[in-house]
Amino acid sequence: IVGNITLKAHEKTHIRALKTYPDIKKQSVRLEISLNNTTGQTTEGRLELTLREKGSKKVTALTLPVQLEKGDNRLTSELTIGKNMRLWNEFTPNLYEIEATWIAGQQKDSRTSCFGMREVEQGSHHVRINGRNIHLRGVLDCCVFPLTGYPSTCPEDWKRIFRTVKDYGMNHIRFHSWCPPEAAFEA
Repeated sequence: IVGNITLKAHEKTHIRALKTYPDIKKQSVRLEISLNNTTGQTTEGRLELTLREKGSKKVTALTLPVQLEKGDNRLTSELTIGKNMRLWNEFTPNLYEIEATWIAGQQKDSRTSCFGMREVEQGSHHVRINGRNIHLRGVLDCCVFPLTGYPSTCPEDWKRIFRTVKDYGMNHIRFHSWCPPEAAFEA
């Protein structure tokens, strides 16, 4: 086993999942939030949503009063980024970070998600990102790590790997028959 094995205790009401769906035409991001209520009764609280440019300034925030029924609850919301929206592409990988915080009495739970404002579509002969044709230039990774026998779980190691791939002019890696550790996604 490589990496961490953890057991986490959650509050009786907590955020189970936070999914983002960017929409560059509407200059907004749609959020799907799954909240879980194991108290056995209806619970009232508030959901605070904060959207930031990754590592930078706050773009917008929204607070929603929420009444959770017993069990799983699904909420959708939309946050407008506006005309100063920064698009993501391989040359300018602008990222946003959304933080959702659930507060019910003394209980507090947070989730964050990182995403780029981009639209991927099929062109006549190319993949298109944000209306522009791109050419996929990639490498294949078959989980070969001869020095250790396993992939690193350190984001810095994955940043080095990605820099090397990028230095050779590549813009993607296909992971064949395996999924890299969380550290690769962080990097």
